[in-house]
Amino acid sequence: MFANCGEGAHEGRAQFLREEAGSILLRHANTTASHHLAPQHITAAYFSDDATEARAQAASESHPLLWNLIHDLLDGRPRQIHDESDVEAEEKIGGESEGESDGEDDVMDVDSESKEEAAIRRKQEKQRLKLAKRQQESIKFISDTIIGQIKYAFNQYDRGPALENGMMLMACGITERAQEYLQDCALSVSRKTVDATCLGLAKAQDAKLKTRAGDGDPFALTLDNLDLIDPRGEEQKEQTKKDHHSSFGYVHFYPKSDAPAFDMKTFREHREAAHSTPVQASIFSVTPEAGHSFRAGAKASMYRGLAKLCPWVGVRPNDARCSPPPVEQLPTDIPDLHVLHLMDESDNSAESFGQMLDASAEQLGISREDWALILRIIEYDAGSAALMEALRKERFPSTHGADGLESVMGVIGGSHLEWVIGGAILRRYYGEPGDGQGYTGTLWKLSMALGRSGFNTTKIKDFNKMELLLRDVASVSLLDCLLKVLKVEKVDQIPTDMSRIDLETAVEEVLVTFLSAKALKNAKANAEEAPAFYESLLRLRDLVDYEEGVRAKEDGDIGRCIHFWERMTPLLLGANGVRHYRTHLLHLLLELKHDSPPLLRDLLRRGMLISPSGRAHKFCYKDFYLETLNYWLAYFFGGKGAGLKYERCRDLISANILLFRDLMYKMKRVTGRAVVMRNHTSVMKRSTLDAIMLELSQTNVHVSCDSSADWERKVDDVRTLGAKKILSFKPQQLARLRYGPGGFVDMVQEEEGDDEDAITFVRGQDADQAVVL
Repeated sequence: MFANCGEGAHEGRAQFLREEAGSILLRHANTTASHHLAPQHITAAYFSDDATEARAQAASESHPLLWNLIHDLLDGRPRQIHDESDVEAEEKIGGESEGESDGEDDVMDVDSESKEEAAIRRKQEKQRLKLAKRQQESIKFISDTIIGQIKYAFNQYDRGPALENGMMLMACGITERAQEYLQDCALSVSRKTVDATCLGLAKAQDAKLKTRAGDGDPFALTLDNLDLIDPRGEEQKEQTKKDHHSSFGYVHFYPKSDAPAFDMKTFREHREAAHSTPVQASIFSVTPEAGHSFRAGAKASMYRGLAKLCPWVGVRPNDARCSPPPVEQLPTDIPDLHVLHLMDESDNSAESFGQMLDASAEQLGISREDWALILRIIEYDAGSAALMEALRKERFPSTHGADGLESVMGVIGGSHLEWVIGGAILRRYYGEPGDGQGYTGTLWKLSMALGRSGFNTTKIKDFNKMELLLRDVASVSLLDCLLKVLKVEKVDQIPTDMSRIDLETAVEEVLVTFLSAKALKNAKANAEEAPAFYESLLRLRDLVDYEEGVRAKEDGDIGRCIHFWERMTPLLLGANGVRHYRTHLLHLLLELKHDSPPLLRDLLRRGMLISPSGRAHKFCYKDFYLETLNYWLAYFFGGKGAGLKYERCRDLISANILLFRDLMYKMKRVTGRAVVMRNHTSVMKRSTLDAIMLELSQTNVHVSCDSSADWERKVDDVRTLGAKKILSFKPQQLARLRYGPGGFVDMVQEEEGDDEDAITFVRGQDADQAVVL
């Protein structure tokens, strides 16, 4: 109609199209007012993924034509092409890493491609589909945001997305003035609305806690101190003194069927019977089951190392050989956890520790009298344990039962034990740069070959970095031992056509040659002529043992964890730089094996590990999970911008910390950015692997020859030294391990025991046949 018209006609055509398009969009728009929900009535489910998706779907349906136009304009192609096909293809490709095939079917059967090329192409395709999916999420988020602003102009203000944004902005530390501007742009709600929502959620959480505790639901507490550092400059900090020393924790509720385990009468009766029997040092000796667990764990560690470092051998990460047989596997149920408010009281003295207990009981709605009626389990670190025992001594004897701590049972955190054990191994084998030339195969040399430096063994600050170093050195050391057994010099010389039986035979030979009691006995007899080889076997044993302990925790096998603790008991007793935790580990084993009633013993074992996400192989100790929550609180307090006021962090953020953490993850997901969860798996490049294998080969670390002419120090087995110490304790000294209700924490050392008795203690009764060293 406008084909032969002039410039004015073209302007008329444009005006005609705008009017028609506006009319069509208006006819397809839903102008019904949105439902208003008061902030104080909002629950945590309001911010779930399903609720967010439902609100986004409703927004797109309110202006369907406009939403599709915006989406297709941003995408640059029709929508129907990328609905489900890409997602299904991604699931198919991604699922192959978890599939059941164990042969050559998991690699594309293409004659013109090698297995390596097919695997690389498959990985690239998977990465491309991931990026495409994230791009679609970003486009959808932008489309929903634009529609939300249009609805605001139609006076159909949808509070849901704006409220989520407002809470994210507060968590990020944005100023109130900036949030007010975003509110005018229909992208956020006011700070007052956010505060009312957080306060309503916190009150609902408090009411739920008190209701469940009042109904008699059994629970255990996990507590820790938390120092919140003011993010402002040093001058302002000196003037205002805004650093806060506080306490934080959460409640772990158990099923009602576990209530008999908390019965005080049963606990007292069993305690009296157990304390009538003297503590024997044999209770802490390594059991044959712990030796078998070490052997199975060492084999699995070798296969995992091959799957990670030498995939061409044919071992995949999901291979059954990469996981040892379970001993006491815990279910992957999501734990019933409820976070407490941040408490002003800090556990820096016995008095403040008592105030922290009172504050925890107040949040649970439990009076002092009711607190003493049933057993209360508290998980903490060594510092809190010492304070509680000091407070217990102050309140004993108590004329009023509610004032004492007879009903409070402390359990040391598993992660703190793991970190102390790793630190003891690191200090023992790290070495100093000054004497590195005469200390063949030290962790210092191997860490430099791995490209990791900067460890301060006197005060370890990054335990994750330490854990990765110990586990990686264990993997490459086992691989070096395998090269010695196969009689090859380089990793790429490992045969690619090795059969399953030949590989299993080589793994067994590594265990016999380097990780058996007989091998260690022979190396010790020849220690004067070849001290480096003897040192290497001791180091390999402890590193592989630590790797097995960490893996047992991740798998959620508490039975293997207890076996690991049994084997580490003499190491902590003999290692330098370990004070309190050597006692706490003995006490923990005593409770888990003898002193606690059977029902309580079973509950303690089940309560040490949790899987917060409900996924397999993602278990952690409860105190580690609390440390992650401490990180998020510190992050929200002062990690961004001006940070938060302490009162807001205590009253509004702390009880809702899980919600705010999930909102931070969601903020990345909805905008198409990658969300990187906790992942303690390192990636080792081939060049790095070749460098560290060359270091091990040149220094002859795992060769029984005299490769250390300038060796200046005596090689001692710290486990044998630790066994001598515990065998030297008198009965009254061993009885002091029964601290807690009715006991004390002091422990005094006497003269050392006999060498043969110590070897039997460490290796078990049948020392010649034992596998654990």
